[in-house]
Amino acid sequence: TSSELVVAPVASKKGYTAENVAFVDFFHVYFAPGDALNEGDEVWSRPGNATNGLARVSLDGGHDVTFTRDGKKIFWFLGPYLHSLEISKLKKCSSAIDEDPVNFGISCVKNQLRYQEVVVEHSTDIARLKRDADNREQ
Repeated sequence: TSSELVVAPVASKKGYTAENVAFVDFFHVYFAPGDALNEGDEVWSRPGNATNGLARVSLDGGHDVTFTRDGKKIFWFLGPYLHSLEISKLKKCSSAIDEDPVNFGISCVKNQLRYQEVVVEHSTDIARLKRDADNREQ
């Protein structure tokens, strides 16, 4: 089952509709174009019963999926790496996506991905308390 689902909304006369949808299923990140979805449709990554136009965008998995505000890029983490994909680059893989009902075009999509390591350092509360105690003693 899907553990995450995110939508890149677009304003319409009726409010907002899904321009694009991304979700995590079995630890992989998938992308579904909004124009392939109708209101109330469910999204699936099951071979033989997958959402039309579905693309697998993660090579090794991912989590914490999000779109940019304008919906033109998708981001997700895997370990210490932030992965990204410009949605427009999926057009280069449209035939691979259409012809791959099992892996949904990842053999092509993987060449469109970008990633960078994210390093975050911070002190723990214990380290801060020790530092504060040392400063009080002096």
